[in-house]
Amino acid sequence: MAVRHFARQAVVLLTPVFFSGRHDSGVNPQQKIQIDGWVYDAGGSPLPGVNVAAFQEGVPSSRPADTGPDGRYELSLDSGRTVSKIEYTRSDRDLEVVAHLSGSRDHRISKILYRPGEPRSVVATEETLDSYEHALLFALAAPFRARPAILAEFQAREYAPKLARLPLPTGIEESARQFLRRRHEQLIGDYSAILSSLR
Repeated sequence: MAVRHFARQAVVLLTPVFFSGRHDSGVNPQQKIQIDGWVYDAGGSPLPGVNVAAFQEGVPSSRPADTGPDGRYELSLDSGRTVSKIEYTRSDRDLEVVAHLSGSRDHRISKILYRPGEPRSVVATEETLDSYEHALLFALAAPFRARPAILAEFQAREYAPKLARLPLPTGIEESARQFLRRRHEQLIGDYSAILSSLR
């Protein structure tokens, strides 16, 4: 856990303000909450065409939104229902997921999406591994009748191949690299197992 703690401290110093995480702005009196933000590529340019989908209490909520030319998206969700996850996907990018958000507050969340195999920092690598882990846990918790749709989604979005191509950072302490490598290998094995069980 020390590696994760150190890495997340580092991002506070190195990440520009416009890449910040979420911002809570209070309860929405109209019984709706708003989730908005921007999506960028690794160079900091706006990334259009990213599909942003929200799930509340395990169920898809409202219509997904696509980011516009400026990389911005906006979702309107029912208030009072926990947001299980928000999924950011584009065919040429690695998956990014934000999980377990309050259903009683607005959120502003901006993300960076990387190409498969694109180098990234320790923090960014951990966040991408978190995203694949959230997607895996979400699939495991889904009812049996939903398994064919989940299998089709995993295959269409190439989650397992993209995860396998995820590069680990270089130029870091060996203990940190070993930690990330073990976690990466475990997730690859978990994805292989769940894909086999879903078939």
